[in-house]
Amino acid sequence: MALFVFDTDVVSTFAKIRRFDLFPSVFGKSELLLPPAVVTDIKRAKYPFLQNSLVLPLFKQIELQEKERILAEEIHSFKNLGKGESECIAIAEVRKAVFVSNDKKAVHFAESRGIGVVTLISILLYLKTVLSNEELWQLMNEIETKDKVVIVGKEKILAHDSGGVAPFGLPSRAKPVVPPKEKTAGFK
Repeated sequence: MALFVFDTDVVSTFAKIRRFDLFPSVFGKSELLLPPAVVTDIKRAKYPFLQNSLVLPLFKQIELQEKERILAEEIHSFKNLGKGESECIAIAEVRKAVFVSNDKKAVHFAESRGIGVVTLISILLYLKTVLSNEELWQLMNEIETKDKVVIVGKEKILAHDSGGVAPFGLPSRAKPVVPPKEKTAGFK
């Protein structure tokens, strides 16, 4: 079973538009993991529907293994990433999970370590196989309005033809394409 470890930002986006109903279509029967720092961020949120995401059976709150804790602390101190991003990346590396985030710096760092990443754009591209263009356009507008996020290239997303192949890490409607992973040692 595939593992996806979520940073707060993507969970927050879908909580604000109240569309967690789309997650089973996107992530299938995969385990959707929330590390302790992300759970803490969610508990502190002022948005009730985000706090309610913690009780959804959709997500599994997990504890860090010792190796993950040490790695997360190293990442946090050396790369100046938040605790949530650091824990997600450590879990993704140790458990061979896919990191789900919209934080550009964290995404770039994870990719540099050979970790598979799913971003909001990846999710929207995948949803193109599930929703009509009109529904996807409305969803993107709602994200922009309620989450104050600018989705660059909405027209390109609507025009994109994936040929049924999903973005990395997401279940495919055709044969899966998985990019090779290259590990980089240490921190730069």
